[in-house]
Amino acid sequence: VQLIGGMVLHRGAIAEMAPAAVARASLVRVAHAAEDARSLARAVSVLGPDASLRLAARLAGLEPADALLAADALSDGGVLMSKRPLSFVHPLVKSAISLDTPVGERAQLHRHAAQLLSEEGADPVQVGAHLLACEPAADPEVVQLLRRAAREAIARGVPESAVGFLRRALDEPVALAARAELLGELGRSELVARDPAAIEHLGEAIELTDDAQQRLALTCSLAEVLSFAGRLREAHALMSRAIEELGDPDDALLVRLETARAHTGWGWSDPEHAARERLPRLQALAKRTGPAGRELLIYVGLKLMVAGETPQEGVALVRRGLDDGRFIEDETSDAVGAVQAVAILAFHDELAEAERHIEHMLDDARRRGSVMGYAGGLGWRAFSALRRGSIPSAEADAGRALDLIEEHELHFAAPFALEFLVEALLERGQLEDCEAALARVPLEPFAGTLPGAYLLEARSRLLLAQGRPHDAIADLRQAGEILQAIGIENPNVKAWRSTLALALPAAASESHKLIEAELDRAQQARQARGLGVALRAKGLLTGGEAGISLLQDASRTLAECPSRLEQARTLTELGAALRRANRRADAREPLRQAVELAQRCGATVLAHRALDELKATGARPRSLLRSGIDALTPTERRISAMAAQGLSNPEIAQALFLARKTVENHLSNAYQKLDIQSRDQLPRVLSDAAA
Repeated sequence: VQLIGGMVLHRGAIAEMAPAAVARASLVRVAHAAEDARSLARAVSVLGPDASLRLAARLAGLEPADALLAADALSDGGVLMSKRPLSFVHPLVKSAISLDTPVGERAQLHRHAAQLLSEEGADPVQVGAHLLACEPAADPEVVQLLRRAAREAIARGVPESAVGFLRRALDEPVALAARAELLGELGRSELVARDPAAIEHLGEAIELTDDAQQRLALTCSLAEVLSFAGRLREAHALMSRAIEELGDPDDALLVRLETARAHTGWGWSDPEHAARERLPRLQALAKRTGPAGRELLIYVGLKLMVAGETPQEGVALVRRGLDDGRFIEDETSDAVGAVQAVAILAFHDELAEAERHIEHMLDDARRRGSVMGYAGGLGWRAFSALRRGSIPSAEADAGRALDLIEEHELHFAAPFALEFLVEALLERGQLEDCEAALARVPLEPFAGTLPGAYLLEARSRLLLAQGRPHDAIADLRQAGEILQAIGIENPNVKAWRSTLALALPAAASESHKLIEAELDRAQQARQARGLGVALRAKGLLTGGEAGISLLQDASRTLAECPSRLEQARTLTELGAALRRANRRADAREPLRQAVELAQRCGATVLAHRALDELKATGARPRSLLRSGIDALTPTERRISAMAAQGLSNPEIAQALFLARKTVENHLSNAYQKLDIQSRDQLPRVLSDAAA
């Protein structure tokens, strides 16, 4: 091919040339070209791939006919492809021309490109990308275009791009009022992106804002950021001051502020916040403000649920607040109320209902690109899986949630995901992995808070599994003190008393007092799981025939709830007690059921213990399965399930925030373990395993 300037080079050789050689060759060709061709080449390098000849001509300042001749010359010279729209023969050619364009001229070209694209109604994000490459010039239009690009980026679920656009907009000299608006928009975008810089930017926006309504809105956003940074007391003090300074607001504003204060106060033992006498007033406010009061209604339901006196009333309020899914639709999965609502439903053992709303949260988070919503949904899906007795699924979801929480500094949520992960790992006997997981989240920042209680309980479980009851008892006592101070008395939420009672020395009178206290609260709450766990603990403490009778009552009670894992534990204890009472024949059936249930749950440690007890009765059971679906890792199982539902590899990768290659590798490993050749066989294999 004859190049401009007399050089000869075959196009096919371009890809094989070293980058420096490609750059030199392209620059020589363009340098020797006519002025129109040089201008067009630079315009195309600015516009990016698939630039239209018409737009490139306008950017280069050429008449259409002159641009056509220049494009032909560049094509003949091996710089541009001959097809339309315009594109370079190789990315390195574009890079070479871009680098050769003076910085100032290139910035001007990007500004002009943004103007042209805006005039033609192009994608605001595309316009914003050009403006990022411009030098600040005190141009109000640039600020407006960047704000428009940021709003579009938020709508598309890419808050990180919105943050970039708004930070660039702040580089433009603007009036204080406009700067306050910009900082507010930036802080809210950083809130969605979970960028800790939101604290600084929202605080500055509050200082610069004169409008009272806007200040309150920014204060609510700042309180939310502080909460997720684990700075609950600061957030609560901020909202309390805002309400006091406001005086006597109308209901529409008051419900918003009280909701924000409720979220910041929940999770630590503030006496004023925890006062039960405030709940009727908050409930009345929530009900008379309609949709605006839904999140406050969920909060009141949460307080009633965890107190354990009227949990059914609390769940009814939560359902009203969820509004048949409209709450998540309107307020998104980022709303604190969304997480509280699904947690309450799961605590009430309404697992199917909780999981339906969790999937709604995850769908919303995927669509908007919200890490916070996605991590929250994953964490509470893990909890629901634990309650249901699906240990591998719980491990996969909790592990992925913890990774996202750490990566994006969602500090407040870390202890919850960690406890769910530790519980799943303990059921599989992975004590070293538990230790490593616990080391990832320090206890000190959460001292005296609900997240701290979750961390203490997680650590106590590991200590008990390691045979260190003395240390575990200290952690359980501390966790119990926090839970009581917050007002969590419902054993279906936290059954710390029975765990502590069984950890204490067998002759300790305190053990029986703890069990009686938990049993009283469980009977008041009238929830099958909490009552069954309390009955099981009392049966273990009582021993003898009376203990066996209590264990039988516990098994019958737990049969009324969906927790297969708790039923498997109870059947194991019942069978073991019958064996110790020399009733071996009676022991075999509950132990057989326990082995089967524990295996189906993926609870390896419990399954082995039940099997050993069964063998001790003289039975000759089969060994535990070690192949097929049980050989899958939690992530392999999750990905296989999604593939069986018809999702493509890219869809799975996007849904799980994984690389496409990672999904392909997990599926390949799963096929080998399941002895199948394709994803078409997955539905049958997984269905057979679940049967």
